[in-house]
Amino acid sequence: LSGEGSDEIFLGYDRYFNPQNNNSNFLPIHSTFTEEEKTKLLLNYKKKDYSYFQKYNDNSKQLSYINLKIWISNVLMSKVDEMSMANSLEVRTPFLDYNLVGYLLKTDSKIKQGDKSKYLLKKIASKYLPEDIINRNKKGFSSPCIEWLFDEYRDEIINTILKVNKEICIFDELFVRFIYNEAKDGRYKQHLWNLYIFARWFEKIYL
Repeated sequence: LSGEGSDEIFLGYDRYFNPQNNNSNFLPIHSTFTEEEKTKLLLNYKKKDYSYFQKYNDNSKQLSYINLKIWISNVLMSKVDEMSMANSLEVRTPFLDYNLVGYLLKTDSKIKQGDKSKYLLKKIASKYLPEDIINRNKKGFSSPCIEWLFDEYRDEIINTILKVNKEICIFDELFVRFIYNEAKDGRYKQHLWNLYIFARWFEKIYL
């Protein structure tokens, strides 16, 4: 049995909501960078200039649907299906039962929100499992994506970001270089990934 789908239908990721602030439950899509980091990265950064992001902040059903449609089907299920079958394993994903997914996508998001991620699921599980298992820290299955990125593209990463920035002039070059160098040592990896993917997209569409 494998747990794919539980984060997507029970709001298990931080991007769905911020449990420390119930007055503003949903995090913006640009939340990889803190306010201090955005001030350093973005030239002339002013919070009000980015208000257009807010329209993406408060629709967990839409986020769940997108993650199920793209992340689950195109990425995670390859692990479940291809990798398991390659090793002669029969794996089942009960959280992806279409009846359960359909029901929870129709459920009011407020019922699934609480003081912790996957609040509703943990509430149900508390009838059957010890508390130390239910409330243990989340531990994902990560892969060395940035390390692979450096092995494959090397200086092309920073060159692409800086090339795009010469066109749009929104990033502080010194801080971009700082992120690049930090990522080499295992820090700011998600930050560099976001910048590089954005730069590759911009280069393909506009340059």
